[in-house]
Amino acid sequence: MDILHGQMAAMMAAIQELKASSTTAPAPPSIAAATAAAAAAASKIAAKANAEATRLAAEASAVSSFVPPISTNPATGASSSLRSLFPDVKAACITSIIMHKFHATDLYKLDSRHCDQESSYAFNRAKNQFEVSNHAAKDYKMPNSVIILLHTYFAILSAHIPNQHTVPLIFFQYLSHLQELASEYEWATVFTYHSIFFNCQQAEMMAGNYLEWANQDTVLFSKHIL
Repeated sequence: MDILHGQMAAMMAAIQELKASSTTAPAPPSIAAATAAAAAAASKIAAKANAEATRLAAEASAVSSFVPPISTNPATGASSSLRSLFPDVKAACITSIIMHKFHATDLYKLDSRHCDQESSYAFNRAKNQFEVSNHAAKDYKMPNSVIILLHTYFAILSAHIPNQHTVPLIFFQYLSHLQELASEYEWATVFTYHSIFFNCQQAEMMAGNYLEWANQDTVLFSKHIL
């Protein structure tokens, strides 16, 4: 027992001595170096984490207007909810729009005055090709007559992809751009540009890309408007 008490007393004395020396003596160089190295490593880890967070945020922003390609089965047609939102538009027409198979020459189908008319074709000898010659197109000699129908077209698309809040903004950007072009240039040339541009966007949207609606096609612009 005396030996045990003696060992305990020695241990306590050693602990007290270590406590006293820790308050007065500087930390050994090896411990200080290890602490500095650990701090540097932690700083590097934090920097990497911040860089990764910035990268992910940038990627999220870049794909915010990406919409997965539509997988709707054409056989099922437009949903009942879409048909109820647009009762004046035929279900087949809605299906064509959401499947991105709706062309610029089909726009008259969104006009209740002409939706039941069929397109006819005339041979253009100068271009050596057939062209749509539906007489309903004669009613669209003014910008607003087309822009009003585009509002319906974009509304159907927006209703079909309700969780993509940036897509309707892109549609409105195009409508605003089209109005600006119509105010500055001859409408006939603007309408030609719009029709070709409109058809090009069908393939883009099939791939989930709606961003191109907000970008002017400089090649088409210089060819058909300038």
